[in-house]
Amino acid sequence: MCLVLLFLCARGYAQAQTISGTVSDNENQSLPGVSVTIRGTKIQTSTDGNGKYSLQVADEKAVLVFSFIGFATQEALAGKRTVVNIRLEPDSKALNEV
Repeated sequence: MCLVLLFLCARGYAQAQTISGTVSDNENQSLPGVSVTIRGTKIQTSTDGNGKYSLQVADEKAVLVFSFIGFATQEALAGKRTVVNIRLEPDSKALNEV
């Protein structure tokens, strides 16, 4: 009985996982400098010169928010994935405002 309780308690603790991926545009060109944030936290990173990022999330309920000037913001649920590749679409409304 104690072993069962110990196992259930251990499962209750969230384990951090690393999620990585690439952010590109609608023409499949990598986007450097895209902000990748975990919604509701101050945890964030930016994509490198090749559009790649890596970020540690606390649990599979984390929502990644991808934002870049001139592109529509996009969100993705971390889930059990370790790789999340995103393709951002141009935000025509933002481009018209410029």
